[in-house]
Amino acid sequence: MGCMHQQQSFAQSFYGNVIKTDAPTFDLVKDALWDFQFQLGKATGKDFKIDSKDSTHIPGIQIIKLDAAKNPSYDKRLDPNNDDAVLIQSDGEHSLKIIAYTRQGLINGIYTYLDTLGFRWYHPGEKWAIIPKLKDIRLKCDNVYKPDFILRSFFGTWGTPRNKVVDKNFTVDKEWNIWGIRNRLGGAYTLVGHAWGDVLAQWHDYLKGRPEEMALVNGKRVSVDAPNAKFCLSNDDFQKVFIFHMTRQLKKMMKDNPSQPRYIVSVEPSDGGGDCECEACKKLGNPSTRAFFMANLVAKEFQKISPKAFVNLYAYNTHAAAPDLELERNVIVQVIPYKYQNTYASSEQMLEAWKKKSDNLFIYDYYGLPILNLDMPLHNVLAPWRYAERIKYWHKQNIKGITLESSYSIGCTGIGLYLFARLSWNTNADEWQILKEYYHQCYGSAYNAVWDAQLVLADDSLEKSKTLTNVIHKLQTETEKLKLDADQQSRLTDFKAYTHYLKLMYQMQRNEDTTTVDNLMRYVYSIYLRKEVHAPPINVWPSEFGHSAAFIAKYWSPFNETAPQMRYATIVPLTDEEINKLFEDDCRVKR
Repeated sequence: MGCMHQQQSFAQSFYGNVIKTDAPTFDLVKDALWDFQFQLGKATGKDFKIDSKDSTHIPGIQIIKLDAAKNPSYDKRLDPNNDDAVLIQSDGEHSLKIIAYTRQGLINGIYTYLDTLGFRWYHPGEKWAIIPKLKDIRLKCDNVYKPDFILRSFFGTWGTPRNKVVDKNFTVDKEWNIWGIRNRLGGAYTLVGHAWGDVLAQWHDYLKGRPEEMALVNGKRVSVDAPNAKFCLSNDDFQKVFIFHMTRQLKKMMKDNPSQPRYIVSVEPSDGGGDCECEACKKLGNPSTRAFFMANLVAKEFQKISPKAFVNLYAYNTHAAAPDLELERNVIVQVIPYKYQNTYASSEQMLEAWKKKSDNLFIYDYYGLPILNLDMPLHNVLAPWRYAERIKYWHKQNIKGITLESSYSIGCTGIGLYLFARLSWNTNADEWQILKEYYHQCYGSAYNAVWDAQLVLADDSLEKSKTLTNVIHKLQTETEKLKLDADQQSRLTDFKAYTHYLKLMYQMQRNEDTTTVDNLMRYVYSIYLRKEVHAPPINVWPSEFGHSAAFIAKYWSPFNETAPQMRYATIVPLTDEEINKLFEDDCRVKR
């Protein structure tokens, strides 16, 4: 059962307007505590004080971090080994306690409590925050909370946008990170991807002098300087180097962070093909069996060092198949079933095969990959309401955690990522109720118009330019006379900004030249701070998939924004009034 929010007008209780903790705990979670203080103050109109003088045994909101060594069985429901778990207790009158063994658990507890009170953070940025007006913040509660997945993470290709010219304070980066924390993303595991490049770099001179330890491809040993080069995994000397390299990483992790609950080292191969074709490697098995054979070698060595040491790698590309060997207990596998594998006829077959090999399975999936999708509306199984089904399916398959490679785009992936955050915490949640609440709270009386517009844009059976024109006209007709509050109007303007982006993108795709590319780039960066699209992959597309590489490199490189000839310095953010004017101009285009 969840906490019950006490809403009794005759007893306006704010737990004494004080948040209490001790000094070490304050230092551990101070950013979350400051946000907690801010959110409660804004919701109640009261000033809340943070007291860090170890006064957690008197009335107030108490933030208590337990020491697993000293309090291993504080409450049998609260598992010291679950990084995410938090106990929230309140008598509904005088005090509320948020109790956890870890930093992550305390942060989860703070935002679980606020979520119960009705706070929502739909997208990054304060305009997308729903802060209820509260006359009473008391709860009657005695529950342990923990998520359905122990890893709930996403990232956009190339990381959060950090353009030093357009966004000097890296506001976009900060807002996306805060949004993830408030929505309880994260978890107990940190899984890293491709790792063989580090072996190539650190052992470059050694490998250069021993070509027999490099992969044999088309009758020749690949150069250590070749991009994404792979190794001869049957070579005994290379196996020793590989184990030594990974073990050295583990020991450094343990030295730097001796109190971590676990240590995970990636042994993931380099991307692409190029697996060794020598007879000795072929005898080891197919490329997948070889990759997991190497993972096992390292995992066995790790078992000698610490029971908290793990290796991780993908089931992906040439090593997507379940291997012809048993996996060590400390091998973590991130299965990538929906893209970049042609071993299995379906994703379901792939998951079934891997479930027979390991109960330590995680998912890595691509949700609106921006370099391919360009932040255009997501269709079919990637539409948010359909993607929710996939998340629930993973839970039924006993998948432990999820990582999404996605896009920092409110316009394209924003709603889906919000659903991901809520459903990865609680798969029993009703996605349709979440969506209903989202549209009503974000757009007020315009909810139906925006919902209909996004449904139509998500229909890939329609011609996209004509569909966009119809959507723009219909949206204008249905919303121009509505009375919205300032925040609802601003959110609607952001959606209009996204529709204008789609117009410019479609124009560029139909007729790519320096004019359409420049128009698109100028607009993308003039709405950069609105976070409607993920800018860097949009810059790269005309270079890698179009024919504007020289123009992009000269004026719009996303990786060299401070160079003198770049045009970022000419960007002026568009105001709401200017966005609405562009939308009105778009409405004048005949259907």
